[in-house]
Amino acid sequence: MATTSRRIPAAVWLTLKIMVGLTLFTWVFCLVCHFRGLAKPYSWPYYVSHQTVTEPHGDRFGDFLVFAEQMGKLHTDHFFTGKAIFNYPPAAAIFFRLVTWPYGHKAVPYVLAMLVVVVFAGRFMVRKFKALGVPGREALGFVAGSLLFSFPLHFECLRANLEFIIVCFTAFGTWMIWRKRYTPAAVLFGVAASMKLFPFILFGIFLPLKRYKEFGLAWLVFGLMTFAGLCLETPSPMASLHGTVVGFAAFSNLAVTGISEYVGYDHGILALIKVVCQGSSVDFVRLGSRYLVVAGLVAGIVYFVRIWRLPLLNQLLALMLCMVLLPPFSADYTLLHLCAPLALLMLGLTGGTVRLPVKVLWAEMICVGVMFALKSFVILGGRMYAAQVNTVFMLALLGLVLWVPVEMVRMEETARG
Repeated sequence: MATTSRRIPAAVWLTLKIMVGLTLFTWVFCLVCHFRGLAKPYSWPYYVSHQTVTEPHGDRFGDFLVFAEQMGKLHTDHFFTGKAIFNYPPAAAIFFRLVTWPYGHKAVPYVLAMLVVVVFAGRFMVRKFKALGVPGREALGFVAGSLLFSFPLHFECLRANLEFIIVCFTAFGTWMIWRKRYTPAAVLFGVAASMKLFPFILFGIFLPLKRYKEFGLAWLVFGLMTFAGLCLETPSPMASLHGTVVGFAAFSNLAVTGISEYVGYDHGILALIKVVCQGSSVDFVRLGSRYLVVAGLVAGIVYFVRIWRLPLLNQLLALMLCMVLLPPFSADYTLLHLCAPLALLMLGLTGGTVRLPVKVLWAEMICVGVMFALKSFVILGGRMYAAQVNTVFMLALLGLVLWVPVEMVRMEETARG
């Protein structure tokens, strides 16, 4: 039977139009800054900043290079010594070792591998759109444009952060949930949480589904991966645990207890609060510790009172939004975690299996477009606050996802319509 011809909805196209428009505006802004001798914003990935004679690469691949050097000391007593203390959870050392072997400190092979994965993911999306009846050129244009103008993806390539590997696990896990393959999803989410902690929020998807064994399996995988990482970092798991605590504390002192120089790329709720409170007598150290308690309580209440009762797609979007909003520091590359549930939403809207009220749909797509766009022209007092704009729009999107359930339409109803 021939596939019914469909078009990608205008509201979905709006996300790409916003991304392109804001990015082009930023390019013009940066050119003006360049020709007038003004300071250029750090955020965009089309030039290298912070270059010195000893570090000609500047900030290019900075997150990769700062820890790649540590991998030569893996499983020795000196792993947690050096100019950069390893401040990831222990299991992250396993994956860092995999991506640095056999290339040592060279980040280019890792970035190229990232781009290959992106191409395959884009090809997968094009095929899904075409299977729904979307013309090939339209599908390719939308997917390719979305990838080319996605600032979080460019930012991830700039930093060469381990976040991309975590995104692969959460994205594949999300797809497994959608396909009702809960056991592999639990394993994937467990591994992701062992590398970055906050993906443990995704474990909450199993409880409303009454998949209690998979919920326990996710925690088991998390624990086993963490123990394996502790055994790998140094010869003594207890010494590794102590080093991990020291690394977390060092990171907290740098990014959490004050306004970091990277606040313009931190879209966490705590960063927004700190920006609003700057210049006041607020103790940021106390604010950070209290924030974790209050955010955890509020998130727990929202989960049991509202998220639990929503359709699956709302749950996936809500939990993923919480995962990227709640950490005390959440850089812009974590927005990539939203790609999988948003892709499911856009495919459902295109195929007619998902429905939303028109005004809500357009509002959500506007939020997505702004969140994924390059906005380094948002500068106040010589400091960029583009990420705080993302925070506002993410909170708005979260509110819409919690407020309006998507309507899942049965395929036979779609065919009749």
